[in-house]
Amino acid sequence: MAHKILMIDDDQNLVSLVRDFLEQKDCQVDSTERGSEGIEKAKASKPDLILLDVQLLDMQGWEVCQKIKSYPELENIPILMISGVYKQAASAVKGLQIGAVDYLPKPFNLGVLWAKLEKLFKPA
Repeated sequence: MAHKILMIDDDQNLVSLVRDFLEQKDCQVDSTERGSEGIEKAKASKPDLILLDVQLLDMQGWEVCQKIKSYPELENIPILMISGVYKQAASAVKGLQIGAVDYLPKPFNLGVLWAKLEKLFKPA
């Protein structure tokens, strides 16, 4: 069964790279570079997982995470924060505190990303 993944990131080169990789793993990937649009896409499609960058064009990823988690129908969707933010430890802590299930600093290895996703896809 193909997993539906929503990627919210303004780095189109990274989005393209991750999309190509995940599609080879039988995942369906939708994306947007804006947090506000990501929230709407999450509500409309209810993906299996969200890859969320911290710094977006229109808002911070932390705000997007909080808004997504505020909707009862979306609160159980795992959010994996990804970021190249300078203070990565503080950024990771903040993401985890507001509801993200994991954090992956940029640049990252696609194999590490897949290992994290496989773990998140397994039923609890």
